[in-house]
Amino acid sequence: MNRLIKEIGLNRLTGRVMVDIALYAPTLRKYDIDNRIKSCLDALTHAGVWLDDEQVDQLSVIRCEKIPGGKMLVQIREIV
Repeated sequence: MNRLIKEIGLNRLTGRVMVDIALYAPTLRKYDIDNRIKSCLDALTHAGVWLDDEQVDQLSVIRCEKIPGGKMLVQIREIV
């Protein structure tokens, strides 16, 4: 598991999850939101947040206003 995940005291998620993502682009340039999602989910898998991104049963993505530098906010919740 990734050192940072351990340091902040998170346990690896092993059950089914729902993920909400808010995308804030750094410019007004057009982009496809689906291209941003795959890399985000893969990074979370690599970081050890969960075992595999196949655990995602529900995914919500919203394109938000432009902000300098851009930003992606991710909320993950286990489905019980």
